[in-house]
Amino acid sequence: MKGSSGEATRLAAAHAVLGGTAFRRKVIERASDRYHAVAPELGLDLPLVLQVALWMENRRHRYDWFFLAGIVLSSVGFAVARPVGVLLVLGMAVVAVRKRLHERFELARSFRRDEYDPARVRERFPTEIPFQMTVGLPKPDQNVGTYSKFVPFNGAGFEVGAWSFVIDAARAKPSSGAPVMPTAFHVDELLAAVEEAIADLQSSRVRCRDYVLLHGTDAEYLGLLRDRFAAPVQHVSKDAFAGIRNSNSARRYKWTQIFDWGDELVLSNFLYSERVGDEVFVESRQFLLAPIAEAYRKVDQIPNRTVRTWLGSAVRALLMAPFELLGGPFSIFLRVQESLSEVFGSAEREITRAIEDGPRFNYGAATSLRQELAGTKFTHYFQRTDREMLVKLVDRRVLVALVDFLDSHGVDTSDIKESQSVIMNNGIIVHGGDVKADSMAVGQGARASGVFSRLRGQRAESSAASAVGGK
Repeated sequence: MKGSSGEATRLAAAHAVLGGTAFRRKVIERASDRYHAVAPELGLDLPLVLQVALWMENRRHRYDWFFLAGIVLSSVGFAVARPVGVLLVLGMAVVAVRKRLHERFELARSFRRDEYDPARVRERFPTEIPFQMTVGLPKPDQNVGTYSKFVPFNGAGFEVGAWSFVIDAARAKPSSGAPVMPTAFHVDELLAAVEEAIADLQSSRVRCRDYVLLHGTDAEYLGLLRDRFAAPVQHVSKDAFAGIRNSNSARRYKWTQIFDWGDELVLSNFLYSERVGDEVFVESRQFLLAPIAEAYRKVDQIPNRTVRTWLGSAVRALLMAPFELLGGPFSIFLRVQESLSEVFGSAEREITRAIEDGPRFNYGAATSLRQELAGTKFTHYFQRTDREMLVKLVDRRVLVALVDFLDSHGVDTSDIKESQSVIMNNGIIVHGGDVKADSMAVGQGARASGVFSRLRGQRAESSAASAVGGK
């Protein structure tokens, strides 16, 4: 999709440079997990973030060995001739300062808003992602979401609203002539009509797809494992998709995604429908993936390189140099421990034993990285207003599509029209939750590249006769 390497990816990859080894290891460990499902990463180019994280960790390893060798040589130098030991320590301090300045003013420069280019970043941080890690990356055609705990909509953010109603598909719409019985239809036809209405937005920033959700403990039961000791599949064929959908352990949704503000604002609409006899249940849930949190925006806080800013950064780097030097050997010690653990398979053995002994191992995915990076504040006032417009835009398209489809099948839609009037005029009807986005604060540093700048110029809205509510 257009914008898959937008603002969210820029900030996440920059944090892989500036955020330290803890963040990089989180990214690497997430991709290395071969036992659990993969959560969708909306608007985040995780392979690019992983590539930067791997390159930076390899660079860190080289410095760790250099500092370890320097400490050993300086110890020998102090024993032989103290001036030699002092010179070696000062030399390592200079290297540590240069390392930090290079990260801050050179490497991070690739992620400045005015210079960021994903292709150039791939060239600047050349690292091949191991094949075993590629399995732990979300696929573009992912249509299966295997979740853990009680969070089925993993990766979509937090819920901002929902509405639902039941339609009597056997009740004919009012007619001045002889009554006409409604024609039969399947909910798949109804959902397809909604998808067509969403696709009519004609924007590369809008995506609509079928998506099935299931708990990680049901993955084996539903046949989503190629290997019992491997993560569930991310994509299933159309026939297999229909089979999963018919299980009580899974739910099929029509998932609409709208990407805005350089992928920092992602609205998701999950539409579910089920028919029981003549009654058709329709449910819509809206989720918001908020902008990247302030803690991950360090790259936008780096001042331009001047003599003053460079000297200030050099002094801070010099103060941190002792920790940098001592951290090298400690980091090597931890990696040796991890290597021994991998050789003897202690961590692997625990998981495989849990799979063998447990009748229902939880293969569910961890929270998506993009959702972990999301903050609780808007970075710009107009993000809040655009969020409201996005919600109403999708709701209107969905509701109009439902009414048009049911009208074409002779079903009475008066109840839906009343519901639409409430939804569109009074906002989202929230069931069992609060609209957290309404309390979001406004900050600085964001730049609009909104989807509405493209949508406003598209075709005019439907005529008043086709609009629900008869306004």
